[in-house]
Amino acid sequence: MLSELRATVDDLDTRLAALADVAKPVREQLGSIDRQASKLRAERETAAKRLAEMSAKPRVSDHAVIRYLERKYGFDFEHIRAELLTDAVRAAMDAGADGVRVNGGVLKIKGRPVTTYVEAR
Repeated sequence: MLSELRATVDDLDTRLAALADVAKPVREQLGSIDRQASKLRAERETAAKRLAEMSAKPRVSDHAVIRYLERKYGFDFEHIRAELLTDAVRAAMDAGADGVRVNGGVLKIKGRPVTTYVEAR
């Protein structure tokens, strides 16, 4: 009985070693396939981003509009900022307000910056 179990264990060890030998090239091939798939996914992501950029609706950024107004029409935005950032606006910021009434509308505040101006209705 003991010798039969030893023979069974030895036989199973031999069969496992044979399977490991068969599995090794398959694992190597899977590794190669995984690397190729990873490269293709990265390439696809790059192409998809490029497609999205090229398909996007053309637009002009706010930064470009501001620079255009400054350079073409001579707008002085630093002067306008100083005009908006009055002592009352600073006090509203310090008090944690989310807006302050000025010039027939409201300057919206989010933390320390003034984020927009909304005309009164």
